[in-house]
Amino acid sequence: KNKKEKGKKGASDCADWKWGSCVPNSKDCGLGSREGTCNEETRKLKCKIPCNWKKAFGADCKYKFENWGECNTDTGVKIRTGAL
Repeated sequence: KNKKEKGKKGASDCADWKWGSCVPNSKDCGLGSREGTCNEETRKLKCKIPCNWKKAFGADCKYKFENWGECNTDTGVKIRTGAL
């Protein structure tokens, strides 16, 4: 390998990577990983979700959902409502 290739880990010719969301290793913030795919190749990258991201929305606010309704046989859909 020449010097340029020496530092690269498994360089890929694929240019159309699709990356998923960052998934934290524990709880809902901090260090985590995101998975990407391109054709038949899959990779994981390290990522980080800031632990103060909830402050803008109000960490004390939670959704409260009602129970699921009956299945609508015409549409094949169940509905439930929620409030913030």
